[in-house]
Amino acid sequence: MKKNLIIVAILCMVLLAIGCANSDADTGQGDAGIELTSDNILDYIHVELNCEQTGTNIANAPVMDYTINIYPIKGGSFNNTELIMGLGVGAPSWNMIKAGCNDIETCTDVNSPYYGITYIKIDLPSDGYYSTTFTYSGESAATRVPGNRDDYKFDSSFSEEKRKQFPKIITEDAKSVKGTFIEQ
Repeated sequence: MKKNLIIVAILCMVLLAIGCANSDADTGQGDAGIELTSDNILDYIHVELNCEQTGTNIANAPVMDYTINIYPIKGGSFNNTELIMGLGVGAPSWNMIKAGCNDIETCTDVNSPYYGITYIKIDLPSDGYYSTTFTYSGESAATRVPGNRDDYKFDSSFSEEKRKQFPKIITEDAKSVKGTFIEQ
């Protein structure tokens, strides 16, 4: 009788251990979390890019605010998450006159006169909420303010040409998305 109880207790512990191991495998994250990449990041965050004309400059060209809003889609936390975004303002005829970030380590902005793109680096807070605004000035009255966007594609890699243009942001091991996400 005691033998049977011991065998049943051992079987229960084995089944319990197997059940716990399977629950970690089901989430695909374990203790380290889910690795974020350019392919899966939009499963976890939503990005809104809003452009609004706020006035005109001395040459009667438009001045606009370009706002980035990021918020999480799923409950959980972001760990060491870094995003590099290329903000296309539509044409190289826009000049940044005020950056949305003062901390050069958190948000470095560089203008690309060839493509009309400003590359920024964002250290996403652990709660996933982020917002910043850049102010641009057009070069002529014919400059058009781009429309708002609620989607964004993160480049999966950076070319050697981009690395040379933007050394402060795009380092040798640069990825457009780094970090992990731990679901609740």
